[in-house]
Parts: sequence; structure tokens; C-alpha cells
Amino acid sequence: MQLKKSIIISIVLGAVCAALLTPIRDNDLFWHLATGKWIVEHKTLPEADPFAYTTSLKAQEEFVRAKIILTQYWLANLLQYGIFSFSGFNGIIILRVLIVLLTLLVIFAHLRSRGLRTLPNLLLLLPISFVLIHYKGDRPNQMTFLFLALFLFLLDALKKGEKKGYLLPIVYILWANMHGGFILGGAIAGLVFATELFRPVFFRTYLLNKKLLLFMGLICMAGFLNPNGYNVIYSMLFETSQTQTASIGESKGPFFFISTGNYLYVWIQSISFFLALSYLLSRLYLQFTKKRDSILLALDEIFILLFLSVLSFTSIRYIPLFVIALVPMVSPLFSGRFQALVLRLSRYFVPELLIVAASIWTISTAYNDTLVKNAAISSYYPDDAVQFIKEKEIKGHFFNYYDWGGYFIWQFYPDKFVFIDGRAVSLKTADAAQAVISNADEKIMDKPLYAAILDSYSVRHIIIPPINYLGDINYVLQPLVDDPDWRLIFVGRNSLIFTRDPIEPTYPKSLSYALALSNARRVIISYPNNPLPYLTYAKANYQLGGASNAIKGLEEALEKRPALRGTSVEKALKLLQDGKEIPLKMH
Repeated sequence: MQLKKSIIISIVLGAVCAALLTPIRDNDLFWHLATGKWIVEHKTLPEADPFAYTTSLKAQEEFVRAKIILTQYWLANLLQYGIFSFSGFNGIIILRVLIVLLTLLVIFAHLRSRGLRTLPNLLLLLPISFVLIHYKGDRPNQMTFLFLALFLFLLDALKKGEKKGYLLPIVYILWANMHGGFILGGAIAGLVFATELFRPVFFRTYLLNKKLLLFMGLICMAGFLNPNGYNVIYSMLFETSQTQTASIGESKGPFFFISTGNYLYVWIQSISFFLALSYLLSRLYLQFTKKRDSILLALDEIFILLFLSVLSFTSIRYIPLFVIALVPMVSPLFSGRFQALVLRLSRYFVPELLIVAASIWTISTAYNDTLVKNAAISSYYPDDAVQFIKEKEIKGHFFNYYDWGGYFIWQFYPDKFVFIDGRAVSLKTADAAQAVISNADEKIMDKPLYAAILDSYSVRHIIIPPINYLGDINYVLQPLVDDPDWRLIFVGRNSLIFTRDPIEPTYPKSLSYALALSNARRVIISYPNNPLPYLTYAKANYQLGGASNAIKGLEEALEKRPALRGTSVEKALKLLQDGKEIPLKMH
């Protein structure tokens, strides 16, 4: 029996490993690595931005987020750079796998401590594995998944009087120096502290857990043992740029992605919310039918789930945190009849076959994206453009695409500096970059805003993809094509380089639209119900003088994909059929 359980556990973890062995596609990993390298070389934490030429000292002094970005992740940066120094990018991928496996093992142990046996436990781990596989990354953010799972496990142990709960403050201090997500642990500690004090008001026979109160207080104070204390809360509340947030996919809510034909986040969110609601209803049932103080006893868990569920609706980046906290807390829903049913069915190997089938499906769906068929670094990054820049020894300031900033830091520092990257340590720069890439309508001294911004920073070269991550055409593309001051000198796999300098070779600018067409087709294959790449296809064809091709392509799309009817695709088709131009910014 024990051998059978070990085999099943190995199959599940093996499938998770296989699904996680994919190329690096985390835009921020590279600047985290560069920061770790900088700290090792200088033996101190950076006080000023060492990587971007657009960040002024004044901007950093006025911006709390600047210091947070430069120093908050120092321990994670050193860990990642240390691993990279020994084993390269393959080591970073292995670290990713280890973080997820440890997260799952901690949740497994947590569920066991709450009375779930191995098979029911594994069945609950499957959906968590599914979520974490779809949130794979290589930033310190992933470490917060592990620390949250460990924090909740040790918190439960502390409530039960188990000695391993005494490790909680140490875990929290490590978390606080790895990632800003540690404030979630502080918020949970605050909720537990408040509810523990609140219970005796309505539950007269309840004896305060003074040890729990002491440890929650220690944890809240331990949050100050990092370079920034709790300043990250101020930054989140008062230093958020709407234009920057609008350009970051993971900052959007789950329902935003319905418009792109991606229902994954909505499904995860809906199932998670249903489980949380079921948990609350079960507590209400016990409260009023069994004459137990069920809600008062679980008040901290109810508030934690409510807090995380609200966060998960605001941004998809919080959904995994909600799921990690949710499953152990709702485990009582599965410890009774569900567990008994699973154990009965195990006599016929039904749950085992289900777990094996899910594991095989996970491996088969991930196979084409794994390192078996791909290099360690995703083809999303313009390695061909980087090679071109190095071979030509191009000098002068570049304006670069936001997503590629970290990659350019890693490739070029200290020889070149970036305009913008995922750190966005200056709100002014972040807003300026978004204004350029979106070709904002404002003008300064009769000059388009994008041009005025580029001139103000003495930009000589521009490197951008023709379309963004959603498949929409980059709106600055058309003015660059129309502006005779800018010449196209490179057309890569997914990147374009424009310059004002006399650099050869020079290509017809129409090739930029041809690349947009090619890239849009790839997005359509991945997200066939997303209207944006179809619009890009039509816009690019129109700019190339192929209005008839644009009409034909949109008609075929609407015929094959009924979900596109009533969207901007149908509106664009109507405009073309009426002989009108599709607005560049139509989306």
C-alpha cells in the first residue's frame, strides 16, 4: 500500500516537473539577475538606478518605489545570481521547479495535518498544480507562493501548540527580504491577532491564545527587518501609474481576458470562489443547525479568504495566492464523505487512474513547450536583434520595448543603458514609455508627443516588436513608418530597429507591416478567439495596400470563429466594406 502511494506521488510530481521544464519567459528575471550581479560586484545594495539612462536622482528621491525596487529583493537576487553563476539558465529553470515542488509538498503536509489522507490529498493537489503550472515564472514573486504556503502551514501548527510553529518569525524575515509579497503575511498576522482578541466578545467561554497573540505581534514587528520596512504598502496605494498598470497583463482582472478569448483565469477564479462560498455556507450550517460556534472559531480564516478573494478579482497575479490559501482552509469540505468515497473507490483503482490520467494529460499538453523542443531562453526575446546591435557596435540611446528592458539590461550592461524596463523605478519614465508606444494623441510645440519625448531623451534608435503581447499592433509603428527621419535597419524574427543615424543596411519600411502580419498569425494560432490579432492582420494588410486581403481575412475569421461576431472584428470588416480605413487605435 505504501509503495502504491509513493508511486502515485512520484507520478504527480513528475508530471509537474515536466510541465515546468519550459524556456524562460519571465521579463523581470533578467534585471533581477543583473541586480544580483551588481550587488556581488559592489558588495552593497544599489542606491541609484544603475541600468536606465532615463532615471534621474531627483525622480528616485521623490519615489518610494524606486528604493523598494532596487533593494527589496536583495536576498532573492543573490540566490538567483548564485545559482546562475554555477549552472547558467538551466539552474534558474531547476530553481523554478524546486519552488513549485516545495510549495506543493508544504500544502500536502498541511492537508495531512488537517486529516486528509494521501489519495484525497493528491486529488486536491491536482488543481493547485494546474494553477501553478500556468503561473510559472522566475521572479521572486514565485518565492512568495512557497512562503505563503509555509506561513499558513506553520500558523496552523502554532494554533495547535506544535513547536514547529515557532519557526514562523524566521520564515517571515526571510520572506521579507525575498519579495514584497511578505506584506500578505503581515496582513494575515494582523487579521489573526484582531480576530483572536475579538472572539471572547461573543464567545464568552473562549480562552485567549496568548502565545498566538505574542507570535502575531512578533511577526508584524519582524516585517521591519528588511531595507524598506512596510513602505511597499505606501507605494502600492499611492505610487501606482495607471498607464503603466494598463500595459502589464498580470495587473488586469480575470474578466479582462474574456475579450481576448482567454477564459482560463475566469474558470480558475470561478471554481475558487465557489469553493470559498461553499466553505462559508458549511460554517453557517454548523453555526445554526449544530449549535456550534463554527463561524467564530474560523473567523480568521473567513477574513483571510475574503481578503484574498477580493484581491484575486482585481488582478490575476493574486489568483495563485488565493488558491494556495483556499485549499487547506476548505479541506474540511473534503474530509468526510468525499474522503470516504475516494478510499472506497481506491479498491478499484479509480482515483489512482484519475490521477495518472491527469498527469499524462499534463505532460502531453506541455510537451511541445518543454526544453525537449526549445532552448532555455524563449524565442520571445529578440536575440537576433541583440546580435545585430553588438555586431554593428551601435552607439547612442535606444528607446526599447517595456517587456524587453530587463533582457537588454542583462545583454548590454554596462556598455548600454535602457530607456525602460520592468522595474519602472520612475513613474515619469513609465508614463513617457507608454505615451510613445501608444502614440498618444497630445502634441508639444506642434510636434507629436512620441517625437517630443524621444527628442527630450536624445533617442537615436528604437527597438520594438510590431505587435504587443495581446496581438494588437504597436500604435507607434505607423508614425515611424511615415516619418522620413526614421530608417528601418533591422527586421528580425519578432523585432524591428529604426534609427536616425547613417547605419546600413536600410530596408523598405513596409517590411514592418509584413512582420506584423507574420507575428499576428502566430498569436491567432495560440488564441483563436482573440479579436486583436485579426485586427492587426487587417490593419497591416490595409497599410500594404491590400484592402481586399484584409476583407477576405476578416470574413474567413468570422465564418470560422462565431465567437468573434459582434466584436471589433465585425466592426472593422464593415468599415472596410464601406471603403473606409480602419482606425489604427481600434481594438
